[in-house]
Amino acid sequence: MSEQIAPLNKEKHAQTKVKQSSTFSHVAGQHLVPVVIHEYVPVSAQLPIIFVRETQDSERFVSCTLMGLTPGENLYVGEGNWDEPYVPLALRNYPFSIAKADEEGKELLVCIDEASELVGDEGEALFDEKGEQTEFLKNRTEQTGRFIENMQITANFVKFLQDKDLLVSNDLSVKLESGQNFNINGIFRIDEEKLAKMTAEEFEEIRKQGVLPAIYAHLNSLQQIQRVARKKMLSLKAAN
Repeated sequence: MSEQIAPLNKEKHAQTKVKQSSTFSHVAGQHLVPVVIHEYVPVSAQLPIIFVRETQDSERFVSCTLMGLTPGENLYVGEGNWDEPYVPLALRNYPFSIAKADEEGKELLVCIDEASELVGDEGEALFDEKGEQTEFLKNRTEQTGRFIENMQITANFVKFLQDKDLLVSNDLSVKLESGQNFNINGIFRIDEEKLAKMTAEEFEEIRKQGVLPAIYAHLNSLQQIQRVARKKMLSLKAAN
């Protein structure tokens, strides 16, 4: 289903309601999903955390989880359901999002995916009879706003890694039990060898930034690539 993102409007969405039930079908075709530094530890227990360029030629990097071995697949979403205990924050905000009202980004707009199966005439109302936001919408708006703030903090963390030249290219080659190979390019990770060779002063600077838990969570999460591979193997078996 294609998205139909629209800014929330108390006149247009006066009768609009949102179901509380969770669905993840909107990311079924995404093999990369953003992840924020605040959730690195729980995410690392079930998903690999990697870094990719914001766009193909961009010098900026973003923090993501790898959920598939090929573009267009998500091995963690089955029939719209999430298959793991921890749900990444990026998936919890749906069908709400926040967009910039102008190029400068000084004003932000709360938006909703009007095409979502959660949006319709059943569920929680967004506005009351007076046109004021309901508690449900206030809570969801606050939650979405917090996520955007966390995204900026994460962007600062990634910029710090870049400035310290700690990101290194790490193209993956995953071989399944069946013998099939999957090559994944454009992936970056923290350079563990360079981290180990840092002077005491350099390491202390990183410690003072408070990012060591996130760094180690990322490095530990790379073991989960084999988990993704196992899910791919099960997916292929189920398809045959």
